[in-house]
Amino acid sequence: MSLFMESVNRSLHPAIRPALPHEARLLGNLALRSKAFWGYPVEFIESCRNELTYSAKQIGSAESSFAVAEIAGMVVGFCALENLSSSEVELDALFVDPEWTGRGIGRQLLEHARRVAAERGASALVIQADPHALPFYTAAGALVTGKRESASIPGRYLPILRLQTSEPDGAAGRLSERDSVVQDVSAASTREKQDLFE
Repeated sequence: MSLFMESVNRSLHPAIRPALPHEARLLGNLALRSKAFWGYPVEFIESCRNELTYSAKQIGSAESSFAVAEIAGMVVGFCALENLSSSEVELDALFVDPEWTGRGIGRQLLEHARRVAAERGASALVIQADPHALPFYTAAGALVTGKRESASIPGRYLPILRLQTSEPDGAAGRLSERDSVVQDVSAASTREKQDLFE
């Protein structure tokens, strides 16, 4: 961890704000670093590059909604939403910089996405998750409803989940307590989850 990172108070809460078009490359690079955190080989990450590359036009589009989590002027995570219908919004992306995982940033981005979806009148947030992130989303109350072929890796299937935009009592606390569970999944458990969707 860098000296700068060590100097930042771990208890700081990120400011969540709309992403800016000129941050497109920054967000793409952050997404690739976050994906690589799970130990995927270089070839796999390169296969994901096109899907995880964003443009200024895309960030400024009315069809998409990008938000970043920022601490001390540094973008440490982001999420993106896409309207599917009047009742469903898809969480198109949620990534946290590897140096900032386990600090509640992913949880806050997910709660932001849920609020935005609710404000748009959607009853559910649809999530295509990396198998490694399943514990994070299920801890938030999301339910696996199926699977979808990866846009980056033909023949690789990813779990689809639905998260209700109206939060059940106690769900926020439960998510807060288990936000770092994604980091603590054992290698065997992770391998088992991957086998279900690859």
